[in-house]
Amino acid sequence: MTKEEIKTALEEIWDKLDDLQEQDVAQDNPELMHDIGEAMGATANAIDDLTGKEKPEETKSEPRYFDFFNIDWDTSDWDEEEEIASGVCVPDLPEEVSHVKIDDPDWDPDEDGADWLSDVYGYCVNSFEWEEVKE
Repeated sequence: MTKEEIKTALEEIWDKLDDLQEQDVAQDNPELMHDIGEAMGATANAIDDLTGKEKPEETKSEPRYFDFFNIDWDTSDWDEEEEIASGVCVPDLPEEVSHVKIDDPDWDPDEDGADWLSDVYGYCVNSFEWEEVKE
């Protein structure tokens, strides 16, 4: 395969992942959404590496790792009667999430942690605690 063919294949993978992310089955599965996001990031990095595109300076910093714990999820809008009628159950939301890799050096767990948790698991967060951990 030529570089251009590989690049085209990677771009097709990106498009398929993007389409999958928009489907209801993915929207209802936080772990799948997280995996799709990771795969999209890896695909974008592979395209950049293949084309020799320089990454901005901020993405060249060492990744940081965080543990989130004592997570209090906001499930106040969940209706138990609707759950029974629809057969859809509240997902088993974790009280802790370990070893979250963050590449953005400007990422602030106090400011961005709740958004990250909400994006990955699909529910808002009332409160949480965190600590930075070693790789």
